[in-house]
Amino acid sequence: MVRDQEPPTPEDGPGTSGGNHGEDAYAKKAKALVRLVAGGFMLVGVMDVGLYWFKCQHEQTKPDMWHCVYLSIPLVIGLVILIKTSALARRIEDWLEE
Repeated sequence: MVRDQEPPTPEDGPGTSGGNHGEDAYAKKAKALVRLVAGGFMLVGVMDVGLYWFKCQHEQTKPDMWHCVYLSIPLVIGLVILIKTSALARRIEDWLEE
C-alpha cells in the first residue's frame, strides 16, 4: 500500500472506498447469506451419508441404497439453493431494501 495517496472521498464512488457502501451492498450480503445456507445444507448431507457409510462399515453390513438417498436429501437441497443463488439473493435484497 502506498502511503502517499490521499484516502478516497465519498465523491470518488463506492468502488474506491474499500467498503460495501454502494447500491450492491445488499446484493453481496444476500448472495453470501444464500451461499452460506447452501453450504450448510450440503455439509449436513455429506456428513449424514458419510456417517451412515462409516456405521455400515463398522457393523460390516451392506448400506441400503434408499437410506443413502434419504440421507442425501439435504445435499440435493443445498445444490438447488446454490444453483438458484442469484434469484434467491435478489429476493432477499428486495426484502432487505424495504
